[in-house]
Amino acid sequence: MSVYTESRADVIDLFLKKTGLSIPTADLIVSRPKVNDDPARPTTNTQVKFTVADTNASYSGSEVFHYNRLDLARLANYPAPDYPPITNVGVSVYALLTQIKNAMGLSFTPDDLVETFVTGTEGNTSILLKAKTTSLGWIGEFNLPLGVPPLLSSIFVKDFVLWS
Repeated sequence: MSVYTESRADVIDLFLKKTGLSIPTADLIVSRPKVNDDPARPTTNTQVKFTVADTNASYSGSEVFHYNRLDLARLANYPAPDYPPITNVGVSVYALLTQIKNAMGLSFTPDDLVETFVTGTEGNTSILLKAKTTSLGWIGEFNLPLGVPPLLSSIFVKDFVLWS
């Protein structure tokens, strides 16, 4: 899994790469992910079932695929972005998805995250990134600190205006 590609596309690409198949992504039906309980695959945390759509003339059937979803808690190990998203208390995480992608390179979709809202006080806000149980790419949660808007007074270097 990568953080730079949307989860669904990433899982399908990984499946196609591992199997060496050449199937149009529109012909693949992906089940909801579930926690891997296969003792034969102890190094993976997730399994999904890929089924080939009836419209595909080349392949048929289904296959259980094992892989690792990324843990949002591991985001704490990465450096904070230079320009984190800045927004107001009460804004939905869904409204911040583009800003999060621009600031951190993380390609979340509404399919990945539970809807949460910015909390905190002015100058000290954060948002909980919490993976949906149905997310193909993510598990866990992480409290993302948001940026602080600059004070208006910090923009001005002089406290007077020169009129000409």
